Amino acid sequence: MRYEDDIDRLPRSFAVVEILLLIVFTVLDVFQWVPVVSDALKMLSVVLCFIFSISLLFSIDAENDRILLMLSLTFTVVAAVLVLFTDYYAFAMLACCLVQEFHAARIFQMKKSLVRIDGRIDALYRNYKVRNSMFFMNLLLLLLAAIPVLVSLFVELPELPLLCASVFYFVCLLGNVLRMFKISRDIRLLDDMRPLRAYFAGILLHVLSSISLFLVLLPECFGVTLFPSEVARIVMLVIQPIYLIGLVCITFSGCRKQEFYT
Repeated sequence: MRYEDDIDRLPRSFAVVEILLLIVFTVLDVFQWVPVVSDALKMLSVVLCFIFSISLLFSIDAENDRILLMLSLTFTVVAAVLVLFTDYYAFAMLACCLVQEFHAARIFQMKKSLVRIDGRIDALYRNYKVRNSMFFMNLLLLLLAAIPVLVSLFVELPELPLLCASVFYFVCLLGNVLRMFKISRDIRLLDDMRPLRAYFAGILLHVLSSISLFLVLLPECFGVTLFPSEVARIVMLVIQPIYLIGLVCITFSGCRKQEFYT
């Protein structure tokens, strides 16, 4: 068995296991059977993504892009533990914010390596500084996250830390999607575009699941219910598979075997 065959077999095996886990915990949720087992399978699916990202560091190359991917999945595991097994939702949202921070760093690193399809390097890309982009992005996010604090001076807001973290997370997530959409038209890989497309699809799926989750759960913080209980239950059943599929897509983005053009 050649070494390249082992590398190619690993993603296929990982995908098969994740599909099986998704099917099983979805069936358990639909019929409301043994919730503890369902939560354990969801946790296992997230942990497997993290383990797979570590395997990429050894089987392909431990470059910055894959290290950032592994770090993002580390805090994804932390967030999953807090959501599934505790009531510390504000801390879970903070962990999700860190996840998006690492995604932003990955995307900024990609942007730094951008090349126009015709081979001409734009001066804006040539002089691009990742640390400056991260600084200004975080400054803007912190200012936006402070809006609920200002509102709370005049109106009593429940779950203020959760609201602030939610604003930071959601704006950062939307920013990552927009940046990925922009650079996807300019960037190319030496081998193929599939890892980049998988990354974009994964982040987009996370946007869809996050919007659905916020529409269902955030109004409850203010004592408002937007959807009947049965509709909310169906939405929650759909969100979890979408989130996992997005996470698997993001994990697969680390399978890139060659560097970006620089």
